[in-house]
Amino acid sequence: MPSTVVINNQDSIPVRVISDTLSSARILLAERSIQGPAGADGPQGEPGPPGPPGEGSATVTIGTTTTGDAGTDAIVVNSGTTTEAILDFTIPRGEQGLQGTDGADGQSFVWRGAWSLGLTLAYMECVSHNWSAYVCIQSHLTTALTEPGVGADWELYWQVLAQGYNPTAVGDMKSLIYDPRGIASDVYDAATLTGNLDAGVFT
Repeated sequence: MPSTVVINNQDSIPVRVISDTLSSARILLAERSIQGPAGADGPQGEPGPPGPPGEGSATVTIGTTTTGDAGTDAIVVNSGTTTEAILDFTIPRGEQGLQGTDGADGQSFVWRGAWSLGLTLAYMECVSHNWSAYVCIQSHLTTALTEPGVGADWELYWQVLAQGYNPTAVGDMKSLIYDPRGIASDVYDAATLTGNLDAGVFT
């Protein structure tokens, strides 16, 4: 028949006696079990074995960069390995922008012929003077001070449009340097603009 037993001064719980002698009875808990108090912490365990060696540090290199179609996604592809990555990029081009507004009309050159004193000249008007052409960059009345290429203030009013050739100007071909023996005239006469092909080569 069922009996009861008290464990650690707690509530009695019913048990069933399997042996006929209570002192040597084997007790089977029939209704519920009671958790005992926690035991003390056990000693720390031994360190585990070392893990396998790693694969080393990875490297990343930028590979190719390609322009994709507008509206597509950007793509990054690793053409290398997991430890030596080579990243190839495909970047889509931008959408075409809106057309801009028309710019202001440009100004055309106006040819005024040869320069002379007393001319009233406007911006972008052009003249010829001393084998060159000049364009007016500031309206003015021509004076000796504004004479193109000559006057003290000419650069304030003019810009060289085309540099001409002055056949009477003295160049840097000084005879003492390039023709110390004075025989260049045997080949070419600058005064008459003629040459003597029979003179041969002079040194």
